[in-house]
Amino acid sequence: MGAVMTRDVMYTVKEVADYLGVSASSVYRYINEGYLVARKNPGEKGSYSITKVDLQRFVSSCICGGEHASQK
Repeated sequence: MGAVMTRDVMYTVKEVADYLGVSASSVYRYINEGYLVARKNPGEKGSYSITKVDLQRFVSSCICGGEHASQK
C-alpha cells in the first residue's frame, strides 16, 4: 500500500487575524519576529499562508496573550 498524501489546511493572514481577534498587522509582526511560522506565497508580494498545525502551535504557546480555542 502506498503512502497517502494529505494537504495541510491553509489560512490567510486575514483569517488568522480574525481567529485570534487581532489586526493583520499583529499577525505580520508575529511572522516577522519568528513567533508564527508562515510560508510566502510565490508571486504575491507580502502574501503568506499559515498551516492549521502552525496556527495551533502558536495558539498553544500563548504568545498572542489571549485565550483562544486550540482548534477552530
